[in-house]
Amino acid sequence: MEALSKNKRSIFVGFSELCHRTVFEKRMILLMNFLVYTVLSSCPVLDLGGIGIACGAQFGSSVTKRGRLRVAKYAGATAALTRAQENADVAGTDDTFTLRGSVGSKEPQSRSGGTLWERRTNSRQWERTVISLKNPSYEGNPFELDFEVNFTHLSSGLVLTLPGYFDGGDTWRVGFMPTKVGEWQWVTNSSDPDLQDKWGTIIASPANRHGMLAGHAPHPEKWTFADGTPVVLIGVFVQVMLDDATDAEFEAMADFMAAHNLTMANFRLSENDRAFSNVAERHMNLALWRRLEARMEILAARNIAVTVMLFTDDSGKPSFSGRSAAEKLLIRYCVARLVGFPGVIFNSGIDISEYRDNGWVDWYGEQVRSLDPYGHPVSSRRGGGSGEHVMAGQTYNSVGDRNSSMSGLLAAYARGDALPAANDDNWSEDLDGINGHTPDDIRRAAWKAVVAGGIGFSVRHNTLYCPSQISECDRYFPIISVDKELDAATWLAMINPFVQQRLGKTYNEMHPAHELIDTSGGKYALADASRTRILCLLLGRDDTWDPGDGDAITLELDHVGGQFTASWFDPRSGTERTAGRVTGGAARQLHPPDDQDWILLLERLSDDGDDGGVDDDGDGDSSGGDDGGDRREGRLLRYGDCAECRRDE
Repeated sequence: MEALSKNKRSIFVGFSELCHRTVFEKRMILLMNFLVYTVLSSCPVLDLGGIGIACGAQFGSSVTKRGRLRVAKYAGATAALTRAQENADVAGTDDTFTLRGSVGSKEPQSRSGGTLWERRTNSRQWERTVISLKNPSYEGNPFELDFEVNFTHLSSGLVLTLPGYFDGGDTWRVGFMPTKVGEWQWVTNSSDPDLQDKWGTIIASPANRHGMLAGHAPHPEKWTFADGTPVVLIGVFVQVMLDDATDAEFEAMADFMAAHNLTMANFRLSENDRAFSNVAERHMNLALWRRLEARMEILAARNIAVTVMLFTDDSGKPSFSGRSAAEKLLIRYCVARLVGFPGVIFNSGIDISEYRDNGWVDWYGEQVRSLDPYGHPVSSRRGGGSGEHVMAGQTYNSVGDRNSSMSGLLAAYARGDALPAANDDNWSEDLDGINGHTPDDIRRAAWKAVVAGGIGFSVRHNTLYCPSQISECDRYFPIISVDKELDAATWLAMINPFVQQRLGKTYNEMHPAHELIDTSGGKYALADASRTRILCLLLGRDDTWDPGDGDAITLELDHVGGQFTASWFDPRSGTERTAGRVTGGAARQLHPPDDQDWILLLERLSDDGDDGGVDDDGDGDSSGGDDGGDRREGRLLRYGDCAECRRDE
């Protein structure tokens, strides 16, 4: 008998029913109660007329609030119970409930012994479904009440245990994201009787979204959605929780992000302890958490993820000590409210070494992983004030590099550690005195992140902004003005469509391959092992903010056979022009159209033949001249348009 604590049901024998029975029936009922109460604790499974009754350490008898004797509880994952369920007609709209293991009860089981709470049929795979339960009698700090829900996928046996959370009044909730299509059964677990042994079912239909964001097998070092779509995490630094924009203003910002293929919002959660309404009493600020949850729904509907930095630094850092009751509550509450969303990245916060030690960093990761059955990415930013400690067991690599050096991005990618990477120190537009970035710099840095293997990054504002009641102002974009003030948006909008349309699933197999080019003069390459696609970025001679110099690129193809079509992609206009055909087996040179930054894409045609070198413009002339060749307008595709990217089910 496995998973005896999962999907519990109870059998009740009501003493009030005895008056309606014959003498023989009364005696039989009393005898059954006696047997169950005194004997069943030592038996494995007792079958009474086809009804399986399991017993053992997890099972026993107790008198419920309503005076019924709870005889036994048993798990729904066993074969006997599955068989019983297949013969049961459970419908929440009917006043007659045939529960697995019930004895002809004409009303729901008592609340402390397995109440059928609800049956849902309108859920979808990879979308958050919220289950709400009532507990009017609890006394104490409701935020600290232990409450979790076990979800079992009936056909596979997969069990996910999610933390629940208090949401005001007499309401507790849990946010569940089905990872598989089909029927799920859930059952609650709590020390409070009003939240114990509630159960229900959820039927999840096939997904119409990309699914969970993470580093997925077989290429865990790449950011991908669950359906196999590759994604470059392009974030905007915006205060999702604390900015007082209206719902309509936030939705307009989310629409702008989706239209420009911006795939992530980056923010800090507990600034000046604002996540709490009262730290000393350990009460959370429900108004802000509800607002965050509503905004997360808006982002999730548009396949936009969030990076949640738990803490900020300086005057906004936490007032409470590490591993305190307040901190444990904050971490648990954050995971409980957000874990059911598909695109969530958990991070300890910025400059963490200034107020927490290395042991705490590892502890924080353990806390998140123990609460999150889905395995959302979790890490702690390192570099600068964040220190250099690498979180034990981290599931993505978080670094801070304000200057987008290619060497730094390549180190973050660190092929071989089987982790995706993100630069979690935001790059700023038009900011003098720190980086001197311009929108052109942001564009070039973004393509560096692509060619470095797919490093996530975020862009922040150029002036300090303080959402309400925050003392540690930072360079957040105001929600109401992202569309007006993110100057590089049009250029950033081209990156994910290019990756998903022109590279497709092959991008998941592509890694830095600078051995394929002469890297002098700021030239970088990315390729798959079979060399079916080779992507090159042409810049100037600097490794930071570099406008390009127009020098030729030398392709070191001595050990690469076959023929390739070559195309120049303009990252400013989105247009593409042919560079003709390139034949491997020797070093080849190509000249960019001008002295700006350019993207060169080589796509394999075949493995035989040699046309003698390079036909620059596709006109049959390999002498090196370029008469303009063929121009194609680049299309700004949404990443949902990448049909090739879907994994075979």
